Amino acid sequence: MALYNESSPILSIIVPIYNSECFLEQCLTSIRDQTFENWECWLVDDGSTDTSGKICDEYGKVDSRFKVIHKTNEGLVNARITGIKASKGTFIGFVDSDDWIEPDMYENMIFGARQNSSVDIVVTGIIQESHGSKYLEERPINTLGIISPIEAVTHMLTRRIFAWELWCKIYKRSLFDKESFAEILTKGEDLYTTINVFKRANKILCLQNFSYHYRLHPASMSHTTSGVDDFSFLQAIKLSIQCLRGYPAFVCEYFYKWYFTLLIDRLVDMYIHKREQYTKEIQYIHQEIILSIDKRYIYNVPSKIKLLYNFMSKKNGLVTLGYRWEKMRLKFEKLSLRSDELYIFGTGYGSELVLAWLEKYNIKIDGFLVSDAFFNENIFHGYKVVKLSNVNITHRNVSVIIGALSGKEHEIRYILSTKGYGSFYWPFILKYILDYNHIIEVYKDELLKQVCVEQ
Repeated sequence: MALYNESSPILSIIVPIYNSECFLEQCLTSIRDQTFENWECWLVDDGSTDTSGKICDEYGKVDSRFKVIHKTNEGLVNARITGIKASKGTFIGFVDSDDWIEPDMYENMIFGARQNSSVDIVVTGIIQESHGSKYLEERPINTLGIISPIEAVTHMLTRRIFAWELWCKIYKRSLFDKESFAEILTKGEDLYTTINVFKRANKILCLQNFSYHYRLHPASMSHTTSGVDDFSFLQAIKLSIQCLRGYPAFVCEYFYKWYFTLLIDRLVDMYIHKREQYTKEIQYIHQEIILSIDKRYIYNVPSKIKLLYNFMSKKNGLVTLGYRWEKMRLKFEKLSLRSDELYIFGTGYGSELVLAWLEKYNIKIDGFLVSDAFFNENIFHGYKVVKLSNVNITHRNVSVIIGALSGKEHEIRYILSTKGYGSFYWPFILKYILDYNHIIEVYKDELLKQVCVEQ
């Protein structure tokens, strides 16, 4: 065990802090109680308006290894840069002020780095929690061992074993320079830094320990999201793409497909739900689709993505989408006026979208319609759920709006027609809705296959 040496600590721990009084003491106590002792910890109070700054000062008075910097609020990235500039350690580690760590975390990481001279970065497993309760299972990081930067980046991009956030890792100080951070980012900043730092590393050691407790809660410095943050994350991916020199083509392809799919998904989502609120942002994303996509990397995407690209890459794409949106609204109104009863078929994501659209236009429905062998609940979003066989349509004008994403509507049309329903409508706008999470998981599977072939 190395005792603390103020002039040359082995490890510098950077903790950026902003209004973290509820969790800060648990975080700092977990650092203070480390079995590895030769560390310094820079507490960067980024203009907190609660008692966080006072808590930092108290820890600094009791333990000289805690160094406190009080500064005006300039954001998470700037706080980390400030801490790195002030630090002296051979290795750099990061802890978020609302998280906490196991007592032997840094001892195990430093030992691993010293046992393997080729290792520049050490990663430990995380336990993702929500207010102290385990939120996700521990991830099987122990299968990796010592890996290359390409393997590490691939696993971080999939987020199935470990993530790209800077915490839960230690880095040789020499990996960081002024190009390692992008202060303009408010979300995805760790993705950009990871892409820059990992490509400079020789080897990465992945420990089997689960030592970092990552807390999910709404007030977190790095977990907060907003409409502005959505665009910051898009920008983080775009900036990361510009730093991919040295990475193999399959990593570049993944980034382009990811960026393109996210652009399409955000464009459609904002146009459908927040068109009036995000007019400028919608125009920006549309221009990105037209001007910034390298077509070499998106040939191997699902057919629906290609369809959306062919549609959205045209200058009049938004105008056409607006025309089809208005046409759908008029169809909804006609169905409502001429129907004795109006149902939405299905209880999936598409059905929820249809309900939101109808409620936006003050169009009432009588309930949700489901097939006889599907969905056992009687109420969905406050409306009754009725099975097809229980609706008598002989003497009533019953209309059905099909709430299915593209690819299933034909089958549902057939089912309805065989049951005697003559009036049903599938909103064509659903053709543009992506199952974004599923598509990204497919991309991740392809990425992992590629890295196995390369390695």
